[in-house]
Parts: sequence; structure tokens; C-alpha cells
Amino acid sequence: MKRVSWLSRDGLEIPGYLFLPEGEGPFPVIIYVHGGLHASALEDVIPKPGNEICRRYITGRGYAVLMVDYRGSTGYGGEFMSLNEWGGYEIDDVLGAVEYVEKSSIINSRKVFLYGNSRGAYIGLCALERTNRIAAAALSNGLYNLFDIVSGKTLWSKADPRTEFLKEAMRSAITRSASSIPTADWIAECWRRSPVFHTNRVNGRVLIIGSEADEVIPLGCAVELMAALTAARKEVILQVFTGPGATHTFIEHGEPVEKALSAWELILDLFEGKPIQGTDPASIPPEKLWAPSKATWRGDDDG
Repeated sequence: MKRVSWLSRDGLEIPGYLFLPEGEGPFPVIIYVHGGLHASALEDVIPKPGNEICRRYITGRGYAVLMVDYRGSTGYGGEFMSLNEWGGYEIDDVLGAVEYVEKSSIINSRKVFLYGNSRGAYIGLCALERTNRIAAAALSNGLYNLFDIVSGKTLWSKADPRTEFLKEAMRSAITRSASSIPTADWIAECWRRSPVFHTNRVNGRVLIIGSEADEVIPLGCAVELMAALTAARKEVILQVFTGPGATHTFIEHGEPVEKALSAWELILDLFEGKPIQGTDPASIPPEKLWAPSKATWRGDDDG
């Protein structure tokens, strides 16, 4: 592992962690965007034993991996964490990572891919709408419509105080206002920063992954994005993982490792242009689209 950094569009230094396969290169690369409201690749992803096994599998297939700790990530001081946004400069942080790898002699600039989980999937989709230099992307268990938070469709019930906390955090991050009443400007910004409404701008092949036992994001978010990308005539595949262990963070944390490795096999097949069967959205029972999983939210927000 090598710690690297680059400057974002506003001049902020963004840290990242580069993992290389054996050999001389140039290598294809996966820009890896972690999830979480308050988390980081350094503290919450890299140390996971299951994630290490998955990284070895990825690099064993010849891919470099660049994990991005975009602004708002933990582990770099309070000021860096306070720069948390939704659809703001953190997108530039990821686009800066793309520019960084393109300048590297050990990276094949024609084979830049992206993986994002949860909030990382949201950031990844925003990035796909702003560059054509990402060949393909896998987005797992993501939130793509910020209004889904306001409506209480995601995370927890409307009556749960954590839902209100998240709404306030999101409003503040978007408008820098602590007002509990959404203004017209806030609604306009929320629409602008919800990538599901701008899928006509998406570039590259997209794999959307949903998890049947996701305790945070319901399958409806994945199906909603699938419908939007299909309507925009984009190349998109939906894959729903089912059964025990198909939780919100099973790919990112590599737990259970067998299921996570099967997901990564699918993701790398996508990146290599292999045919993927996918899941027919019509096969998902309507009652499962927005119903909360029976799994219990564990209280951590690093997913």
C-alpha cells in the first residue's frame, strides 16, 4: 500500500491509498469510493480482514486499486471532516483521483473503472455524470435520490430520531443552513444534487448492485436508478444479491467473504466487458422495494 495525494479543483489536498498488482504495468485501475456519513478508507475499510482478501483477489486479477478519502472522511482532523457535502466538492475529489491515475505511467488510462458503496455509490454516479474518462462503474447499495431521505424511504422510519438527524445533516451540508424547514432554494439544490434525475449525462457501462438484507438502503433505490438509466438509453445491468449475508456493507467489508468475492468476480467481469445475466427488476416483489430489511442497523455509519 502506498499513500498518495492530489489536489482537488479548489486546491484541497485529498489523500488516497494505492494498491498495485505484481508486474510492470500499465495496469487497469479501480477508483474505490468508500461509503459512510462519517468514515474513511483508512480507518473503516482497509483494516477489514475481508476487504484485504477481496483486494488480493482484485490485484491478483491484475487491477490496481486507488481508495479515495474524499473531504468529509474521518481520520484527517475535524476541519477536513467538517467539509462534508452531498454532491459538492467531494465529486471533484474523486474526479481528481481520475486525473491522478491518468498521469501515472503504471496505469492504463484507457481502463479506469470505479466502484462505490452506499454514499460512495452516490458520489460515483455523480462522477459518471461529469466525466467520460471512467470506462465502467459498479455501484452497490447506493442512495441516488436525496428526496428519498426526506420522505423517510431510506435508512429508518420517519418516526426514528436518527432520520431527523440525517435530514438536518443533509440540509446543512447542502445549504450550510441549520433550518429545519426546506426552502425553495434547498429543494432546487436537492434536485440538482440527486444524480438519479440527471442520468442522461451518465457515461460508461453501469452495474447497479442491491442487497436483499440491506439494513440501510432498500432495493427500491437500485430499481429507481435502473429505471432512470434505462429510460436514458444507457448500458446498465441490475444485480440483486440474496440470502444470508447480503447486507449493506458485505462487499465493502468483505463479510461474508465468499459472497463478497462472488460480487467482485461479477464486477471485474463487467469491467472486462463480459456478458452478465443480471436481475430482472420485474422479478422483485413490490413489497420488497421499499420495505425495511429485518436486519438490524448496527449503529455504525461506516457503510
